[in-house]
Amino acid sequence: ELAEKVKKFRATTPLLSNVFTGTLDVAKVQQRRDKLSKLIHDHYCVCPNYGCPVCQADSRIRFRIIMREQEGSLVGPEFLKSVQHVLEYFESELTEGKEVQSFGHGLTLALDHYIIITKRTLRSRTTTLEAQAREAQELKLRIETLSHATST
Repeated sequence: ELAEKVKKFRATTPLLSNVFTGTLDVAKVQQRRDKLSKLIHDHYCVCPNYGCPVCQADSRIRFRIIMREQEGSLVGPEFLKSVQHVLEYFESELTEGKEVQSFGHGLTLALDHYIIITKRTLRSRTTTLEAQAREAQELKLRIETLSHATST
């Protein structure tokens, strides 16, 4: 959900100050970064600004990242837990224009790849949890049936 908000933000907030020359205005880049930071904060907290006395953004954040394999083992934490870390992840791993290999589909934009993987993971986990809940209910019924049968 946050990644989709960031994608929409990037689409509606262009980075280049002059599309014909391709120049960047440093002040606009910082303004855009501040707006992105606020967007991330506002996704997790309702206080007026990050770092205020009642801010709970960092304590609420559990942003799942895609683990990268390096030399046969997974690298990095599975979850990021602060606005600053999430912002840095979007700026480094999910940066605009960055492409990644997408499971036999060629190259795809990193942010789009992240959204696809996250939705697929959520769908898979939801299906698994539903199956486990059904199995638990069936086992409970079996136990009650066996308990009743052995007590009579």
